Amino acid sequence: EGTESVIEGTDIGVIENGRLKSVTGFLDKVPAQQG
Repeated sequence: EGTESVIEGTDIGVIENGRLKSVTGFLDKVPAQQG
């Protein structure tokens, strides 16, 4: 509680005939890669 999310994103679900058919996810914020 009170901590910032490391990864943020959006998921989109497709429902067909009352059932979940597919889910597509997008990463909007990810930690910077070090190296």
